[in-house]
Amino acid sequence: MKRAGLLVAGSWLALLLLSVSTVLGDIIAAGAPSAPASRGTWVQLTPTLPPPVPRVLLIGDSSLEGIKFYSSSQRALLGMDYLLDAQSCRRLVRPSCHALTGNVPNTALEAIRGAPGLFDAVVIGTGYNEGTAQFSFDFDQVVAAARDKGAVRIVWMTYRLRDGLTRGGTDNNGSYIVNNATLLAKVASGLYPDVTIADWRAYTAPVRNWFVADGIHYQPIGALGAADYLSRWIANLFGRPCPMPMSIGGAIADPCTAPDGQSPPDVLALYP
Repeated sequence: MKRAGLLVAGSWLALLLLSVSTVLGDIIAAGAPSAPASRGTWVQLTPTLPPPVPRVLLIGDSSLEGIKFYSSSQRALLGMDYLLDAQSCRRLVRPSCHALTGNVPNTALEAIRGAPGLFDAVVIGTGYNEGTAQFSFDFDQVVAAARDKGAVRIVWMTYRLRDGLTRGGTDNNGSYIVNNATLLAKVASGLYPDVTIADWRAYTAPVRNWFVADGIHYQPIGALGAADYLSRWIANLFGRPCPMPMSIGGAIADPCTAPDGQSPPDVLALYP
């Protein structure tokens, strides 16, 4: 090919690729960013191809572990390439407690740092084994670790209140109330525009049957509901279509609306 032909071909090829920079939106009053995030990647303009799905790290304790235990619920983890790491008795930063099986899991901080590769989003579904004194400090460390892993969105689930006593004879509800308030205050400060507070406690208030007697750990239907809930949040934050409609035969929102403030769907009907 002649030099002129090479120049024309090179210019044509350059027009096919576009660098898409990561967008970090402002938080809304509820703690969710107002603009969707996008992956930092190259998008081919011709032909039009869908962008890659976000890679998501899900970090949990024995609550989110329900999605792992009831593995069929993972059919609702849609629209993401995910890594689920949930272990009973996990704490955020302080050494974890002894699980009923006798093992002591790593902390959320260690799990994030040790996860393979980089992630577009990190979901924090742990914190039920915490007190209040160190929670704000632990939040900062966990958020920093998620950012170091490349996350442009960090989703932190609020804590449900316990309906029964722990094996230690306490209910921990005072800590959950204080820590939920701390989550909202941290995000409202404006210092964490990449952190979204997913109000799992409020969202699941109408569906008590999703949980076992203690009100925290999942029934199989609750594990399915949690997977659907997190899929909707990830779709919302990355400006993607919802994984499912909110009801059979309903329209799929595109982009997906945040699940908070909506009534939980009949997940057994959506995921038969």
